[in-house]
Amino acid sequence: MGALLLPLLILFILCEIPIAVSMGLAGVIYFLVQGIPLGTFLQQTLAGADSFVLMAIPLFMFAGELMNEGGLTPRLIRLANAFVGHLRGGLGMATVIVCMIFAGTCGSAVAEAAAVGALLIPAMVRQGYPKDLAAAITGAAAELGPIIPPSVPMIITASLCKVSVSKLFMGGMIPGILIGLTFIVTTTILARREKIPFYPKANLRERIKSVKEGVWAVLAPVIIIGGMLGGIFTPTEAAAVATAYGLFVGFVVYRELKLANLPKICYKVLISTSTVMYIVALAKVYTFALTRERLPDLAANFLFNVSTSPLIIMLVILVFIILLGMFLSTTPALILSIPLFIPFVAKMGFDPVWFYTFVTIALCMGTLTPPVALTLYLTSQMAETSPEKTFVRMIPYLICMVFILLLALFYPPILTWVPSLLKT
Repeated sequence: MGALLLPLLILFILCEIPIAVSMGLAGVIYFLVQGIPLGTFLQQTLAGADSFVLMAIPLFMFAGELMNEGGLTPRLIRLANAFVGHLRGGLGMATVIVCMIFAGTCGSAVAEAAAVGALLIPAMVRQGYPKDLAAAITGAAAELGPIIPPSVPMIITASLCKVSVSKLFMGGMIPGILIGLTFIVTTTILARREKIPFYPKANLRERIKSVKEGVWAVLAPVIIIGGMLGGIFTPTEAAAVATAYGLFVGFVVYRELKLANLPKICYKVLISTSTVMYIVALAKVYTFALTRERLPDLAANFLFNVSTSPLIIMLVILVFIILLGMFLSTTPALILSIPLFIPFVAKMGFDPVWFYTFVTIALCMGTLTPPVALTLYLTSQMAETSPEKTFVRMIPYLICMVFILLLALFYPPILTWVPSLLKT
């Protein structure tokens, strides 16, 4: 029966059954065939969602929505523009910088693309950026959301492989910053090639004003990441702090957040969170069946048969992960792949933080690669251009991400140095 688990899942997905339901159905069929009491199905479903770590997901999503509705995003844009807007490609560079800072409170690529793209894609188009380039810059930059901490995918990964969420978060710090810097360089090169005009240089008074207005927005990721790095609070507690900070800044400092907006914000967070938790809960049933049939061990043995070289095996895994991300969204891709890698990591003696951070970042590229590319489709729609044109423009940014992943493969401290500084 174990050999039929994957074909069953693929069949259900091809029948356009939602991924969560597909995993649940495959699990139920397995339980019935194997004579396992269906009460175990309920136990596994509850076990999948019953996690203190997963509580951070709705809180970080809520914090991101509060900060966006509370006026932090436009102030971040004005701050970035004041310092780089006068450069060739400055508005595109500002988009990347805003996404790097906003990533410190958001944790989701799609949410970041929606928040930043709504303001910056029209602004870039007005300044002379081709629509597909504006969509590509925003989509690629939004990918920093789940890489720079906090990160919803890394919370899910940590809950699956029982690795410290804080260490996974910190593992994404350096690669996230490096990817952001390569995006800035790439944007500058593309802007020069397109001969895109730029804004007049901001004077000292304008820069000081933008700093005063934007300092509260910049402080948000500093408090969240600094608190975790210093051992002051756990990731879940950090999410609660981020939520309280968003409420304080929105209501007291900027006074743009209104009580009347809270039901709408809560509804958006409820929909986003329930979608993720629905997948996580039903996927636990499927991964229970996989583990019971020892399929993760079989996958590990298959990799060992391919090669005994850790480098070759990791390159094979990288290609597999990128291909998987093309056909599944990040959450189900993580839930399906991470359990398969657990015995492999133990046998190879890899640093779990390094390996799982590497895999999570690689899977995050899936939101940019068709046919399943939520961020790509979202930014293309916002820019009123075709996803095909946007994807072509996005290729240089994808190359940047692969380059940093390869760098982390050959030089692991890129992913492990910051986690080693954590106070536990």
